[in-house]
Amino acid sequence: MDIARFEHLPNQTAQIQALHDRIGTRRMLLIVDDAWSAEAALAFRLGGPRCAHVLTTRFAGIAHDFAMNNVVTVEELSPANGLRLFSAIASQVAKAEPAETRRLIAIVGGLPLAVSLAARAAWKMADTGTKAPVQELISQLEAGIGLGPGQPMSPLERPPSLSARTVVSLDAVIALSFETLSEAERRMLVAMAIHTPKPDTFSRAAGCAVGGCSMDSIDRLIDSGLLEVAGDDRLTIHQTIADFASRLERDTDAPVRLIEHYTGFARENVGKFPVLDRDLSNILHATDLARRHQFKLFSPLVSLLYRFFVVRGQFSRGLLLEREAYELCRSIGDEAGMATSAMHIGNFIRLRLGDRREAETWLREAIRRFEALGSISKQANTLLLLGYVLQDMQRLTEADEHFSTAIEIGEKIGEHDVVADGLNSQGVSAVARGDNDGADVLYQRALEIGRRNDFHLITAVILGNLGNRMAERGDFIKAATYFDEGVKISQRHGFTHRVFRTRMDWGGAAIACGAYDEAEFQFRSALTVAEQTGSHRSISEVRRALGKLAHQRGHTAEAERHFEEALQTAISDGLEGDQAATLFERAKFNDAHQRPEQALTDANKSLAIWTRLGEVERLTEIAAWLANRSAAT
Repeated sequence: MDIARFEHLPNQTAQIQALHDRIGTRRMLLIVDDAWSAEAALAFRLGGPRCAHVLTTRFAGIAHDFAMNNVVTVEELSPANGLRLFSAIASQVAKAEPAETRRLIAIVGGLPLAVSLAARAAWKMADTGTKAPVQELISQLEAGIGLGPGQPMSPLERPPSLSARTVVSLDAVIALSFETLSEAERRMLVAMAIHTPKPDTFSRAAGCAVGGCSMDSIDRLIDSGLLEVAGDDRLTIHQTIADFASRLERDTDAPVRLIEHYTGFARENVGKFPVLDRDLSNILHATDLARRHQFKLFSPLVSLLYRFFVVRGQFSRGLLLEREAYELCRSIGDEAGMATSAMHIGNFIRLRLGDRREAETWLREAIRRFEALGSISKQANTLLLLGYVLQDMQRLTEADEHFSTAIEIGEKIGEHDVVADGLNSQGVSAVARGDNDGADVLYQRALEIGRRNDFHLITAVILGNLGNRMAERGDFIKAATYFDEGVKISQRHGFTHRVFRTRMDWGGAAIACGAYDEAEFQFRSALTVAEQTGSHRSISEVRRALGKLAHQRGHTAEAERHFEEALQTAISDGLEGDQAATLFERAKFNDAHQRPEQALTDANKSLAIWTRLGEVERLTEIAAWLANRSAAT
């Protein structure tokens, strides 16, 4: 086409028609790159039925206007492809700092332009003598500096939306979209950018609350390409956008709005564990912000997560946060907060470390504080926890006294869950005393209360105890029925740790009846749960059980591997009780395989740990084993 003639056509409509006629029946691929308005994009949807069109744009609305249902979202580069792109530009740098390069690609979120700019910057820094350019870039990004000055690019590489005079940088490209927003929309985006970035997501409601905006405003941010849709009612913000926003003037009230939103969210959804799962990263981010910006909200928010951490088996995380909460409450003289944190710390220590003496100390402090505050409901719940600890220490009379007091309080104030829990715990004590008939009565009373009131967790616990009772009586079919029901209830309601505990009991019952394949299935199922929760204590326990099972089945190498993995897991997390338990089991294993020196070494190490922890019944057990072994030799 004669360009001069084309330019002199009277208007755009005539120009479009002339182009369309000129293409005619030719077979052509028409590419519209980096469109910024629907009108401009649609102006190039030209040609006859033998033409195809490709449009690139950062705006979802323009894409849908142009292609209807034929929109393809171009995702970020995978780690492998990101590394491939980086290496194509700066191969020697990537080879010299492979781990750092992969980390840098992850930090910039796999965005192609960001990876390209990072590679060019790293190459230039290396060329001018910087010894670790990738690590230097990572430090810049973590300090909020960005990737530094822009890089020179050829006209064909340059994004079409940037003028020839603009230096190509990531900030310059993002700024093009940012500048299309109104002042209010910019403030909203900067506020929302304090959320943790992609792949984490947040709800539209959270976006509105933190950004102080309406749903319509959020749609505008999505259409600009600066905010992404991440499934039903979920949003996400790319790492590079969050970094860009962090270098702008901050909304000082945004952290408080985020903390208050997720505190309210956690309060409304206590016990709704799958709901909390989806926003756990945001809630934990809120605790971090509360620690720095609104410390009086830190302890209440942590306390709201207590039940979640218990049922999900996330004892280490819960213990760490509760210790911080306790110290913070003490610094501001918050007696109620100290009492609650002391109760939670005591239970997490019991569950994570198995240190009964320290757990007892914390729980007794909590009871004393609740009594002084007149908080009888929390006092009753703490009495139950202390009873569990004393029960584990074989101080059954003291334990039952605490259970009885808790039941009495529960009946007085109408907290039937406390009553059911107390009755069930008394049933455990009755079994330990050999009063099996009494235990059956207590378990059935507790189960009736649990079922009647839909206390799903305590019901699952009681079913596990009934399964153990049936196994002890030799009725393994009935035991499996109880265990199966307990697992299903726990799975249905997200009681992850209870699933683990029940499968461990089920495996133990299967061993008792010689069903080794069933035992291995249950233990391996428990191991999967433990690995999902990341509980080192649970992993160590189930590995130890698998080692004992392999030993019983004559699988020597497998048993050795499980015992070693159990021991190393316990050592890595400072779980002294689990170290001692595993060492003693391995001592018995080594003794059975005619390795007397190794057996004696493991037994003495175990004895030393239990002595340090003051576990009298454990010491008695090992001392008896050593005495019998000595007599036999």
